[in-house]
Amino acid sequence: MAGVVYLREENYEKVMREEVLPYLERIKVSGYARRIHRRKIYYEGFLPEEFQASVILLHGYSECMEKYKEAAYYFVQHGYRVFLMDQVGHGKSYRYVEEDPYLIHVDHFEEYVIDVHYMIESVVKGYAADKPIYLYGHSMGGAVAAYYLELYPNSVKKAVLSSPMMKMRLGRYPELFVRVLAGFKVRRGHKYDHLNKTKSYKTPEGFEKSSAASRARYLYTCQYIKEHKEYQTCDSSYGWVYQAVRACRRIISPLWASRIKADVLLCQAGRDMTVKNGGQNKFLTYVKHARLEVFPDSGHEIFMGEEEQIRSYWNKIFMFFES
Repeated sequence: MAGVVYLREENYEKVMREEVLPYLERIKVSGYARRIHRRKIYYEGFLPEEFQASVILLHGYSECMEKYKEAAYYFVQHGYRVFLMDQVGHGKSYRYVEEDPYLIHVDHFEEYVIDVHYMIESVVKGYAADKPIYLYGHSMGGAVAAYYLELYPNSVKKAVLSSPMMKMRLGRYPELFVRVLAGFKVRRGHKYDHLNKTKSYKTPEGFEKSSAASRARYLYTCQYIKEHKEYQTCDSSYGWVYQAVRACRRIISPLWASRIKADVLLCQAGRDMTVKNGGQNKFLTYVKHARLEVFPDSGHEIFMGEEEQIRSYWNKIFMFFES
């Protein structure tokens, strides 16, 4: 698409550090939104003078804001104001267990959704100048975005859900077993316990076992996380699992999915080993204004693909927002 220059594998880290990040820094605003006392939501906004709309990018489970700076760069190039936020339990935002930087926990999945709404009302609208506000969410962020569209159906006009978490892959255990076990742990007072007993950050097993197709993007992200302790979240609590499974069931229910008024583009990965596409397909049957784009050769992180995949993916997203 004219006007957008997509980053290549060659010299990816050099271009990110020497061109992309300095450019974003020059147009950045940042701060903390406080919805409730001591519950600070960290955000960064990138504000080109000329823009057609604003978009909020919602990261996935155990991810970091830095992973979406490349995406923010593309949106800015294309004339959007962009906002990133660390969701509860991630990065620089509030945590339920402050002394445990590796744990991801939320008392209720709706906390994510209410935080997004507070960000829109208290921060984004102040910079949006009465122009449209859109959502983009990946994986868990896609689930949060879908939940948001159901709970606040009149707030945004368009949303992109990228590999949204609507039915999780839970290994060899059936969903009912996991939900019952997690619920039992929560009721017995163990909602903050680590699911996998992981109490320190470990470097991921390697590119070959990741959900990314771009080695350069994968290595850049891993190095950044290694250098920044606040982004080393790596294990969920039993409470998070219980809330996530329940939220997925609600999101794809006809009662709630049919409430969505926004136009929705769902980007589905053909080789997704993190979430089940069946949940996404069920969700789409109840949403009035939705379209599906399948990337058959992609893993879960479509936006972490090689150049050809990146170009196709982002061009379709921009065409959707501007149609």
